[in-house]
Amino acid sequence: IYGNIVSTDSKEGIFDVKLNGGKLHELKVCMIIRMMDVKTGEEIVIEKGEGVSKSSEIKGGTSKIFMKIGTAEIPQDTVHNAMRKAAIDVVGKLTARFFKS
Repeated sequence: IYGNIVSTDSKEGIFDVKLNGGKLHELKVCMIIRMMDVKTGEEIVIEKGEGVSKSSEIKGGTSKIFMKIGTAEIPQDTVHNAMRKAAIDVVGKLTARFFKS
């Protein structure tokens, strides 16, 4: 089993709350997982999974670690959560395919 991230889509917004505010972040991740027969090189199954994560950052709040995704800077925990959700989605689809549930 192997795979990769095939696309990301990020959105950012700004919000205000009584003279303060911050940014909203959203990240959508799409991944493709392939299962291959290592003896023949034949791809047995290909499945796509998607995950979306949202977060907010308040001005003057605690520091977060950011990752650059395209031109956007997204909090690392948002990236992790979107990738985790995409992986769970694709594993669920693979499981349903093999166990017909």
